[in-house]
Amino acid sequence: MTQKLFSTAIIGAMLASCSVFDGARNSSGGSAGSSAGSGGSVGSGSIGSGSFGNKRSEEEIGAAKTAVVDNRGLVPVIKSAKLDRTKDGYILRVIGGVDRTGYYDVELVARNFGEVNADGALIYDFRANVPNPGIDVPTERSKEIYAGVFIPIDIYLVASTISVQALQNNLRVTR
Repeated sequence: MTQKLFSTAIIGAMLASCSVFDGARNSSGGSAGSSAGSGGSVGSGSIGSGSFGNKRSEEEIGAAKTAVVDNRGLVPVIKSAKLDRTKDGYILRVIGGVDRTGYYDVELVARNFGEVNADGALIYDFRANVPNPGIDVPTERSKEIYAGVFIPIDIYLVASTISVQALQNNLRVTR
């Protein structure tokens, strides 16, 4: 008897949660729901436009492009850069040279929101947080940091040059 009551309560809770999501999907009005229908339809089993998990439309993504100040410093030197082909694009792998260990939050940050500029160049800044004070290390391998970024095939085909900027040098990869 207790087991049947417990299972009935669980099933009731599951059904109640489903009806909440159906209500959110059907009562979203004309805001994001209509945009999602034109940009990419929401599947029948997915959560509606009024809750998490929904893809934003292109209009919303375009409006969200605002410049963010990045307080990380540029990595001192770029030692090498390499492009590796994947099924959907390329992976740009960069090795930087530093004077001590402890650099963190290393990233290739795209300029111009990751789009090609007027000269046909796709430019990345090689940024990292500098350690304070850090430890001097004896080996060359310990003085290297690594970063990578995925470049979609449609962006890669438009770019004539891919450039990575460091503090003391920059490296260009041409197609």
